[in-house]
Amino acid sequence: MTEQRALTTATLAVLGDLRTITSDLQATTEELRKGQEELRATTLDLRKGQEELRRGQEELRATTEELRAGQEELRAEMRAGHAELREEITSVKRSVGNLERSMGRAEGDIAELKAGHIELRNMVASLIK
Repeated sequence: MTEQRALTTATLAVLGDLRTITSDLQATTEELRKGQEELRATTLDLRKGQEELRRGQEELRATTEELRAGQEELRAEMRAGHAELREEITSVKRSVGNLERSMGRAEGDIAELKAGHIELRNMVASLIK
């Protein structure tokens, strides 16, 4: 009977150890499940972040393309404006040249008028004497 008691005590001790081990295993399993859930949540967040980055990248590409197109439009407008300015400057230079020639002719005419006036005055003066 002592053997049976010793065997029962030993069995109870082993069962207690098994319960402790089982409890530890359950706790560890629960911790692993929680860790797994956290990993799933983190993975999901990372996927969402990755998708947002992709969308941002696509938006950035589209914006870059719009900017390039705008730059090209501005360059074309600037070239056209530059060409127009050159034509305007050429036209103004021609007009200045024409005006200078006209002024030269007018100055010549004025000089002739003055000379004629002096001659006329001299003629009138000689008639009065």
